[in-house]
Amino acid sequence: MPNLAYGYVHLAAGPAATCGAGSPAAALTALASPIVPTWPQLFNAQASIGVFPPGWAAMEMAWRLTSLRLSSTPPPGAGAGAMAPSPVVTAMDGTEKGQLSYHAGTAAGLMLAQAHLAAGAGALYFPFLLTRAIMSGGAFTFANALRPDLVLYSIGPALAALNHFIVWECKGHALNMGHAPLGPALNQSYSVTNMTVLPGGAALPAPLAPAAYIASQVDTFYGDYRLQTTDPADGGGPPFPLEPEEKKFAPFLRAYYGPFHEILSKAGLRIGRRYDGRPFVTTEIIPNVRFGLDLAIYDAFDDDPTAFAARIVNAISTPYRNTDPDEVWVNATGLSVELETS
Repeated sequence: MPNLAYGYVHLAAGPAATCGAGSPAAALTALASPIVPTWPQLFNAQASIGVFPPGWAAMEMAWRLTSLRLSSTPPPGAGAGAMAPSPVVTAMDGTEKGQLSYHAGTAAGLMLAQAHLAAGAGALYFPFLLTRAIMSGGAFTFANALRPDLVLYSIGPALAALNHFIVWECKGHALNMGHAPLGPALNQSYSVTNMTVLPGGAALPAPLAPAAYIASQVDTFYGDYRLQTTDPADGGGPPFPLEPEEKKFAPFLRAYYGPFHEILSKAGLRIGRRYDGRPFVTTEIIPNVRFGLDLAIYDAFDDDPTAFAARIVNAISTPYRNTDPDEVWVNATGLSVELETS
């Protein structure tokens, strides 16, 4: 388990924050330092996002996972210790260093979101890279030309409602940058004013503003990585639940799971695994990093299309236990990463 120094930053400028009491992101202000994720948990977060254009999903996931591995030391399987820049990233020029450290930032930011945001009773977060959400038909209104990294959708219970969504901008830096980059990062998150169409193409009955705007960065602090997070001004009041028809959620779920199904269906070698007694279909993406999907979700793509959403609900309604978190991590939506040490 890597130790990742953490701090919530209260910026001096701006009115009330969106991470206050009752916010889905309220827990971020009270987290202890350091945060102690596992390496599979970080790799799982990195595998969960991406533009993933058709035909390129496996290659993009390999690029993202390789970049995370190259950016960080100790390598998976090396045990506990501070999460630090690798010898590779410290020897690179500025452009290359920024690119690799960005991947450390996205993995840490989404790990933080998945572990600590409050989706609501019976709800789960489905993360999308914003570009991927737009590519899948999502429509957003922007205040300016800036674009944040991530959107996370709270869906539930039993995929019956969209509760809210959260906007998150991730930054990564290989040198100690202090708090300076967080202000511009917040501006990127704050550029999203509302959403009118879900990924998958379902139009909402009214524009929905984000429930929280968040920014985070990974920089170095006395030689190790440090994760800092903050939020900007309130963006427009409390979210309201929406209840699209069942048929509207199937396209959303296909947009979310489709790239992962593509990776596995086109893999040259697929291997079945059982994690906490539940079957998964898996493939090795890069050496010693095995990605997988709950077999029931994988099979839903080949079964009766009118039962697709129901199959997904049935699969993810039982939480994944993660009893071996230093070896395997399964996120709440049924995506697995196993780090193999031999």
